[in-house]
Parts: sequence; structure tokens; C-alpha cells
Amino acid sequence: MIDRIYIPTLGRPNTQITYDGLPDFVKDITYLVVQPHEKDLHGDKKVIVLPKSIKGIHKTREWIYNKAKNTIWGMYDDDLVFLNRDPNNTGTISGRGTVMNNVDWEYMLEETYHFLTTNTAFSGHRLSFLHPSDNLYRPNGAVHCAFYFNGHVVPKLTWPIPLAEDLHMVLSLLEQGYNNRVWHRYAVDNKEYSEGGCNTKGLRTINKINKAHRQLVELHPEFVKIVGKKKNKMGEMDKLRISWRKAYDKSGLTRFIKK
Repeated sequence: MIDRIYIPTLGRPNTQITYDGLPDFVKDITYLVVQPHEKDLHGDKKVIVLPKSIKGIHKTREWIYNKAKNTIWGMYDDDLVFLNRDPNNTGTISGRGTVMNNVDWEYMLEETYHFLTTNTAFSGHRLSFLHPSDNLYRPNGAVHCAFYFNGHVVPKLTWPIPLAEDLHMVLSLLEQGYNNRVWHRYAVDNKEYSEGGCNTKGLRTINKINKAHRQLVELHPEFVKIVGKKKNKMGEMDKLRISWRKAYDKSGLTRFIKK
């Protein structure tokens, strides 16, 4: 079983979508990671309080990533709904799916633990609005919002950009030969740009997002390209093309060591 799941959260004490949707046995291993000023705002949920010096989602993720070393662990955004895109076990994965039930969660976490302790350095879920493959999961692809790691295996990382930090994290691991396995059957639906979190008090603006995207290109020029603009509720955002599998294949390495 996964040792622990962390949910970094800010400005959403009354709207814990991810946590509230978890089965009780998953809540038992789940901790909210909060700023000191929010430590008493989450009722009877288990919380871990960040040091006062840790500010921003990139530094929060870095702190969690380092704290969880030598465990098998997960990290979820705080606004997720987990979906089963083959709820009738037909072998066909399609559509948005239905909300995962307890049986889905048990199977998914057991299989993920098996991946991480046999041949996979990190894992995660495909976003629900992206078309799934015909497979339960695919190797060495994009992971957003919900991650799992073998902390015995994955290396220490640097986290230099304040936004798009999850894209940088995944690319950094793939480029160094640390493989992943991405669930397509079990997807996540997120509430992008909703109030709170990175959108608290202007922490995320369109200019900051585009600056982070340009920094991402500078850090990973062979695998990240800006290919135009796309409009969203915040404005005109740089549209990225990211070559995830190429990043892993180009490494020519297989870093997983069973521990």
C-alpha cells in the first residue's frame, strides 16, 4: 500500500474537493500540507505545517518531495475528482467516466504500489479531458495534478520556476532516465483556475504563467516548444508542445533500481 499521500493546499479550508472525495481508508494515509496561518482551519483532518520560509507551490512541492524520501508516496492537487473510464470492465476506455468507488481505489492503489516497487520510478493519472488510449496505462507520458513516487529511487531535484513546476518535475525525471506509468483508465478531473490555491492574491496571472512557460523552454529546449497562443479565462496563454516520451527515450538510461 502507498505509505502516505500529501495534498498541498492554500486558501480552500471549506472546499477540499480532493480530500472529501477520498474513501475513508485513503483518508487514513492522507495529510493536508498547509501554511502556518491555516493550521487550525481544517477541523479533524490530519495536517502537516510548512516551515514559515516555504512560500509558493514550487517550494511546497520541493519540500514535500524531499520530506517523503525513502517512502512510497503520493501527492494530489486539492481540487480533483478521480474517475474510472471503464466502470463496467468492458476493456474499452472512453469518455469522461464515473467517479471512482472504493473497489476502484483499492485496485488502483494496489497496482500503483506494485508498479513502484517492481519497475517504475513514478506514476500518475491522465487528465480526464484528454482522449485516453486503449490501454489501462501508458509509459513515459505527461502526468498532471496527481503523482506517485518511489522515494527510494527518484533523485533530488531543483525547482527553479514558480509555476509549471509539475511539468518541470516530470520532464526532469524522464530526462534522467526515471520512467513513469500513467493511468488512462483512472483519470483526474480538475477545477483549473478556481479561487484559492495558486490563484490566491494574484499568485498566478497570465503574465506569470507565460513567463514560467518561457523558463520551461529554456530549461528543456529540446523537448518543450511554444507553438502559438490559446485563450482561457485568464487571457492569452502560450501553447506548449511537450515531447514527454522523447525526453525519456533520449536519455538512453534506465534508472529504476528495485529497493
